[in-house]
Amino acid sequence: MFDKDPNSFGLVQWLMLLFISAWGGAVRYIIDIRKNNTAWSWVNALMQVVVSGFAGLLGGLG
Repeated sequence: MFDKDPNSFGLVQWLMLLFISAWGGAVRYIIDIRKNNTAWSWVNALMQVVVSGFAGLLGGLG
């Protein structure tokens, strides 16, 4: 059953926050490689997504 407390932040909301911030990291990486005309790197893309996801989760705590 769903928690009725309006101040609680459930699992679905945390996952949505993580998804949106990770998506923002992917978009930021795409913008950077197009602007700097550099080659695609899966490692760099993954690292940008991880960092953005972590920053989004930290932002959700505050």
